Amino acid sequence: MLFLLNNYISPIRQSNPHEFNSNYNYMMSSTINDGYEEEKCCLSNPLPRTKDVIEEKKFNPNFEVSSIAIETVEEILSNFKNNIFRYVILFAQMQSGKTNTFLLLAGMALYYELVDDVIIFTGNRSIDLKKQLNKDRDNFFMKSGKFENYLRTINNDLSERQVRDIRTSIYHRIKIIWGTELLNNIRTIPNEKTLYIYEESHYAQTIGQVPEKFLNKIGISMDGSTTKLEENNSFVCSISATPFSEMIDRVDLKQKKYLVKMKPDKNYRGIKWLYDNNKIIGFNNWKKAFEEVLKTRNHELKWNFIRVRESKDDNCSEYIKDLCEKYNCDCINYDQKNKIKNDDDDDNDEDDLAFLKFPPTRPTIVILKELCRMGTVFKYKDYISTLFETTIKPASDTILQGFIGRMCGYHLNDDIQIYVSNYVLKEDYIQKYIELCNEGDRPDMPAKNVVHKSGVHNTKHKKKQTEYIIPIIIPKDFITVEIKSANKVPISNDIEIFIHSDNFKFINIDYPDSHLEGVKKFFKKDKTTFRQTNKKSYKNIPYKLNQSITNKTSPHLGSAGGTQRNDKNEEGSAIIYHINDNESKKQLINMHNNLYLCLEIEIEDDDSKEIKKLFKTTGKEIFYGNKSENGEIIIGNGSQPVLLQTDTSINEELMLNSIRQAISRSREEGPLITLTKIVSNYSSDIHGYKGIYVSNKIFESLKNGRIYNIIKDEFDIKLKLCKMRGRINSKLPLPDGCNLRLSEISW
Repeated sequence: MLFLLNNYISPIRQSNPHEFNSNYNYMMSSTINDGYEEEKCCLSNPLPRTKDVIEEKKFNPNFEVSSIAIETVEEILSNFKNNIFRYVILFAQMQSGKTNTFLLLAGMALYYELVDDVIIFTGNRSIDLKKQLNKDRDNFFMKSGKFENYLRTINNDLSERQVRDIRTSIYHRIKIIWGTELLNNIRTIPNEKTLYIYEESHYAQTIGQVPEKFLNKIGISMDGSTTKLEENNSFVCSISATPFSEMIDRVDLKQKKYLVKMKPDKNYRGIKWLYDNNKIIGFNNWKKAFEEVLKTRNHELKWNFIRVRESKDDNCSEYIKDLCEKYNCDCINYDQKNKIKNDDDDDNDEDDLAFLKFPPTRPTIVILKELCRMGTVFKYKDYISTLFETTIKPASDTILQGFIGRMCGYHLNDDIQIYVSNYVLKEDYIQKYIELCNEGDRPDMPAKNVVHKSGVHNTKHKKKQTEYIIPIIIPKDFITVEIKSANKVPISNDIEIFIHSDNFKFINIDYPDSHLEGVKKFFKKDKTTFRQTNKKSYKNIPYKLNQSITNKTSPHLGSAGGTQRNDKNEEGSAIIYHINDNESKKQLINMHNNLYLCLEIEIEDDDSKEIKKLFKTTGKEIFYGNKSENGEIIIGNGSQPVLLQTDTSINEELMLNSIRQAISRSREEGPLITLTKIVSNYSSDIHGYKGIYVSNKIFESLKNGRIYNIIKDEFDIKLKLCKMRGRINSKLPLPDGCNLRLSEISW
């Protein structure tokens, strides 16, 4: 029934039908349609803002649209209507009401005739989620009265018949396409004046997967390019609670996308509430933690969930069942083949989790497989107790979209406890997500198609360096053993007593606290070496010691006076110098009355910059852009070759320095995109790639030898080698001394 929309002037229908104007006037003519007379109605005021449409009565989520949804939709439509952005990313936290929000967006985009059709699509293949979204759409537009009530709020001159007809017309122009259906519905997809809502856009985002093929067929680019959208007068709204790769690409590639962060109201219990109230608990061993929970909470009539991934070597389900039997708990499976039906369930309730409406008759453990991740709504949370995620090192989006995300929402259950691996807490996934929700627009955590940028450390820290302490003066009177004996243990004991005594500060005036702490820490290891300066190699030591003490600077003792370290970079020995009478007479008077302690300690370089981990996308996600017709990624528009010298094939030091420089270049900020790898050159002589020539020595050094270890220590990255395939072309024989070819050296 489209008669209504065709018989009145649209609130946005101006001289330019694609231009939205909120200051509108329209008059509905008096006509007869379907046996009833339309009422004349007039709007002479601008579209009311959110604060004007919220009624004073208490908000009822079953029949009304939330103010949060209204504000979010207004922000998106303001960009669409004024042609500022045609592509919007909606970043909405888990269970915060994003479904009603994008359904309202779809309805209002059609109501204002910004578009003629709305396509809601996703790469998710879950049948349960498809049923859930179809049910939500039916409820929002046709059953609950939410959309009708909102229409009455913004235009109270509409008759009941008009409201129902508008609602029905809009409902039929919103199409939901799910998972594998995408490629089967290409011919039915409109390509003009359409709003494309990409639900759960982080899912199946890699090039070559179904969503990318679908988008290519209908001519929509997810990289923020607006050329096609402008030509077809269409819009895109990408929606996810974890749109990490798309947010990074938006910033790094300066894409023309508008980011909207949906802000839930004060009653929302999200990840921040769970974290602040200690509802997220870490474990080192999930089996031990799970058994401890069963011991302490096996008397509660609550539902408890544990998510497992079965393997041939670790039959988790059997282990859990044995524990449940031991602690007198019921244990049931919940997966695609095994659904739970409570005796008290309403037969008309299509929610597969409807059994959660009622408490179990006995303490119950639900073994969960595959289900209940992103998008799944736990409508009933009152009788849920503990939830276990058993994965040890999950990706950030995976763990956030799991039980943590499912327990977000509007509920009053204070007994929820979610157990996750300590790895999740150590990597700060929770805190980083909270920070991202509040401020910032570039995620800093690994996720699907988001990886750690090579060579940049995980958390903010200061570089570790070493330096020699200012020599410590130790009067011989404090040494209780004969100096000639050079007995290590007694000397160590005497020195340790001295540095903790009040005499230390009296003799070593204004001695730096940082050096003293390093000395105290070191002497717990009892590694001391006694050296006398009557050897020729030590002849300048007295002067250097005195100069260091006088100037309060670290001494330059050289190889003879330095503390030695072994190959494993462990701390070396403390050196105690005794200057005999002859040496002191030649250089400095009275030094023979003292011993001098020298030591190399580890310090933090206060002048070094704090380094923060930086994550980047792989370029394999559909949001990256710059792809050729066959899906191959085009990194840049032209390039400037930077070549390895030919001698790097046999000269280890030259190869090391070349790789150092290449890594440094790849980290530099600027307009040029520098790859994190060195690749083989193309040769026109053989019409192919000739490879990177290396000798056996260079290859072993790159693989796990000297170059590999130095690069790892300096940049905190690991080199990766890829050998050339196939036989060596006779036109390009290997140079002398080389017997290997690599296709790339990456990091």
